[in-house]
Amino acid sequence: MENSIDVALYSGLAAGVIAVVVLIVAITLYRKSQSEYGVDVIDSSALAGGFQSFNFKTTRQ
Repeated sequence: MENSIDVALYSGLAAGVIAVVVLIVAITLYRKSQSEYGVDVIDSSALAGGFQSFNFKTTRQ
């Protein structure tokens, strides 16, 4: 009975570790793919879009 509990515990821990490793790899790959497009350009366009929508709101008022 104790052996089956140990196996379940260790397999659960191993699955958790594997899930964390897969998450870290996915996040780093996502960041690398975003940096290839030029994050600065994306950020500046997002800021410009935010300012434009703010200006449209002020002109409507």
